[in-house]
Order: sequence, then structure tokens, then C-alpha cells
Amino acid sequence: MEEIGRLIKESYFSLAFMLLAQLAAAVIAVRRRNASSTMRNFHYYPIAGCLQAIITFVAIMLLGDDSFIVTRCTISLFVVIEFLAIYLLEFRIIVLPPERLLLKVLFAGFVIYVSYMWVFTEAFYRYYQTFFIQSLVLLVPVILYFLQILRLPSSEDLRNQPAFWVNIGILFLFSSSIPLFLLEIGSRHFITHHPYLYSINYIAYGIFYLFICKAYLCRTVTRLNYSLS
Repeated sequence: MEEIGRLIKESYFSLAFMLLAQLAAAVIAVRRRNASSTMRNFHYYPIAGCLQAIITFVAIMLLGDDSFIVTRCTISLFVVIEFLAIYLLEFRIIVLPPERLLLKVLFAGFVIYVSYMWVFTEAFYRYYQTFFIQSLVLLVPVILYFLQILRLPSSEDLRNQPAFWVNIGILFLFSSSIPLFLLEIGSRHFITHHPYLYSINYIAYGIFYLFICKAYLCRTVTRLNYSLS
């Protein structure tokens, strides 16, 4: 418990903020999992995040300094779950055939890439080796979504569409985390020697989970209540 407390303090309590937002997103997502067809099965994403955090903390308490092995492996699994959850969501949102074809190609390409990296390199243990490609691949459907909005404007208020809030969150998350990754590549071990910079990543994920909460709390308009309004 002392080690967990130290991690929270070193992150300037941004880790605590992320965990609380993560838990709120999981609870709200489970309770409102049937509120929108767009968000179908997406509630497994915040649940997976909570499980990853629990396993990490249990490993820290039981294994001490050796816990980083378990932590890195669970993060690798979470990276893939994150990719699958977001792409399955985007497949329900993106409707234009050329864009859907591009998503299918990227989906298959990333699955092949991760499988190769896990089998033939140490990427499963060193999750950051696949993180950059994952981030870029996840930004593509977000860009396609906003281009689709411009090409196919909806009569509904975007603020009432769960897809809008999720895509805003994804854009914010990876726009915040990619610069950190590039900084680590350009100046190796810089973030390791300045661990407070991890706070940026914790805050970005925390805000993303809040966007997920907002998405599930949207008052979506159906044909029935629209006709009666």
C-alpha cells in the first residue's frame, strides 16, 4: 500500500483522478449499456481499464519490485482491447464505403502487426513498442468521423450523439500522449528521470473517461420521441 500511495503522490494525484474517472465510466457504462445502439458493447472498455488497474495494484502489493513484469503484460493486453473496442465502435459510426474499407485494411494490418511483434519481438513485455502505431491507427477513424460530419451533416444536435463525445475524447487522449512518446524517443529515459510527466498521460486518460461518461449520459433522440416533440 505504501508503494501505491507513493505512485499517487508522485503523479500529483493525477493517477487518483484517472482511477476515479475510470471507475465512474465503468459504472455509468454498465448501467446505461443499452441506452444507445452506437455504444453497444463499448462498456467493456472501461471495465477492462478497471481490471488492468486492479491487477497492477495487486501485483505491486504482492510482488513489490517484480510487479513491473505483470504491469507491462497487462498494459499490452489493454492496448489491444482498447484498439478493438474503439474500432468496433467506429465500424458502427463510419458509413461511407471508402472510409469503411480503409478501416478494415487498418484493422487487419494492426492485428497482423501486433501478432508479429508479440511473437517475434519482446513487444508483449515492452508494450511501448506497439503504442505509437496503435495511437496513429486509432486517430485515423477519428479524422474520418469528423470528415463524415462535414460531408453528411446530421439534423440532430451533435451534443446529443455519443459518437461525438467519444471521438472528441479519443482525439484529446492521443493528441496528448503521442508527444510524450516522441519525447521519450528523442531523449531516451527523459520521462523515466522525470516521472511527473506521466501525469499528463493520467490526466488525458481521466478526461477521456469523463468524455465516455458524457457519451453514455447523452439523451439520444429516437424516431418516436422526435415525432412527439
